[in-house]
Amino acid sequence: IPFRPAKKSFTAAHCRDACKEHHFLQPLSPTIRELVWDFGVVSGDQERYFIDAKLQEFFNTHIRANSLKRLEDAKLGEYIAQAQSFVRNAYSTSAVSQRDIQRVFTLLSFFYRFHSNSSSTPSAVTHRALVLALALVYYLRLPTDQEHKIHLRNQFAAKMDSLLAADLQRLDKDKSFLDILDSEMDLYINGMAIPFSIAKNQALRENVFALVVCIENNIPLMIIGPPGSSKTL
Repeated sequence: IPFRPAKKSFTAAHCRDACKEHHFLQPLSPTIRELVWDFGVVSGDQERYFIDAKLQEFFNTHIRANSLKRLEDAKLGEYIAQAQSFVRNAYSTSAVSQRDIQRVFTLLSFFYRFHSNSSSTPSAVTHRALVLALALVYYLRLPTDQEHKIHLRNQFAAKMDSLLAADLQRLDKDKSFLDILDSEMDLYINGMAIPFSIAKNQALRENVFALVVCIENNIPLMIIGPPGSSKTL
């Protein structure tokens, strides 16, 4: 039975308060405690090995230039590892997993194919595709309201800019992480017939972008937020 040790102890009262509207947690029966096994978590080195293996698969599939592969492998892997680490440190160890890394590569391939007919170089298209994949998997999940870690989105964007700045200035007309995301969201929202009475605000742009891409890639998506955050639209 897989499990992860709790970071702090919980009393019965805590469990009742936390679970009264959802479900109840009962202690394990003594007869099955011997079957419990702590699988732990994937180490940073193991996670990076997985990222590097997926990068090699991506380059072998989409980009034939070996020189580009050798140049980009380490940097692109570091971008993904840093994004994964940021969300894990902001929330908890279980906030991200290898499934998030797999989603990054699913979206990286999607955006690379989507933009491959542009006049940009393969390196520029790869960096743009990676920025969009990281934005959808990690950035858009971060809260925007002041009640919950208000600066997380700004910190994530600044972190990505610090890593990507030199490459983006050399490769892309959009010079920052948010510039690339904004231009992509505009591309999607401007291609739709939006009634005149509906404002193309940031919430609607993000929701449309996430919905279209996730539908195209068969990725489950949950849109949550207070009333007025363009969920129904």
